[in-house]
Amino acid sequence: MMECNFAFDGKHCLRDFDCVYIYAKSRPVSPESVFSAFEIGGGDGDVLFGDRRVHQVMTHKGSLYLMHTPPTEAEALRIYREIAAWLKVGRRRLIWDYEPDRYLLAEVEDGITFSQSSWPDGGISIGFRCQPFAYNLWPDIASGTLTAGADTVLALPLRTGEPAPVSLTLKNTGEADLTGVTVTVGSRQVVLAGMAVAAGETLEINMEAPIGAMVGDDSALPYATRFDHLVAERACSVTVAGTFDTGTAQAAVTARATGRWI
Repeated sequence: MMECNFAFDGKHCLRDFDCVYIYAKSRPVSPESVFSAFEIGGGDGDVLFGDRRVHQVMTHKGSLYLMHTPPTEAEALRIYREIAAWLKVGRRRLIWDYEPDRYLLAEVEDGITFSQSSWPDGGISIGFRCQPFAYNLWPDIASGTLTAGADTVLALPLRTGEPAPVSLTLKNTGEADLTGVTVTVGSRQVVLAGMAVAAGETLEINMEAPIGAMVGDDSALPYATRFDHLVAERACSVTVAGTFDTGTAQAAVTARATGRWI
């Protein structure tokens, strides 16, 4: 039972609120999926359009019970209102004690109710509306140095169960402007040309939502001649090539990906 407690928005139900979490009769292990299918007149059943599927949200339901007996009903309600305020903040990271290295994105939408039917001092029922993927708490990272006229190949040690977006950070550590970048992951590429990323500036290529490319506060998308969604299904090579203006040409490159699971 103690493994089913959780942390939400940086606070833990037991350590911060002296509550234990008890699951309802069942809990979701994986989300429901909707496949693209179509019917053919006169045929039996339907036909799948490839294996592409859309994952639905999941709901984790359970109850929180105090580990101590409040001296009065008013004190019990004060504590539970404090817990409700903690949980009703919107979409935050939800980390179960039994999977401390992964998190879900979740929010509490429904009302929170108090009941004394299943615990001597009563408790509150809650439901987390969770996005379908669980994410690694820490991203996988590979770093290297980019120079003019040579490709930099980064070995990204990706741990993931579903395709994960691959993002990059390039910081110009030389004197010459970084004028172009080509990033290749498998058959997908991002190509930026005609830029002027000056010494000390950073180019961010982000493949997590919101997808984009930025140099400081300015979008680098106007310089994109190709902008595929870079994703990987397992440990992979990330190849980076750059073009520079005259001067010492060098940039620090970091590729990162957060593994996801269903």
